[in-house]
Amino acid sequence: MAEKALLLFNSLSSLSTLRCLDLSKNKMPKLIALKMADSLPKLPRLQVLSLSNINLTDDVVEKFSDMLQDMHQLKKLNISNNQGLSARSVKDIAACLKLISALEDIDMSKLRCNTVDTFKELAELIMSNKKLKSIGLQRVGMTDQLASYLTEPLVRA
Repeated sequence: MAEKALLLFNSLSSLSTLRCLDLSKNKMPKLIALKMADSLPKLPRLQVLSLSNINLTDDVVEKFSDMLQDMHQLKKLNISNNQGLSARSVKDIAACLKLISALEDIDMSKLRCNTVDTFKELAELIMSNKKLKSIGLQRVGMTDQLASYLTEPLVRA
């Protein structure tokens, strides 16, 4: 199974006109997730990427963040329900999302966002991206205190 998944990601770069890719609900082992992170930036027109519930974990976040930084054309990203990510990893991902100026929709639902640092990073993302239309934050452990970090940027946006 892993061999065929690796072959798929090796072949993806030939799909230069691909605009939307949904890999949700495919539990990816570390090796496959790392190969995906190498392959996806080679899709120059990719605008919609759904990686919900693919078993992303902290040990691939650095490579995943590098991948996202190279995807300047990305408009929609769904990374929801990857519960293997720590709050620190979610914060790091949010930080690199600030570099994608085309980004309009993000779904981070069911991720561990329940730290002050993560919510501060989300607030900076909201303030820095004027194209942002929606952020999914369902079931992220938001408290009144954490929500207060989003109040100012949301009022300004």
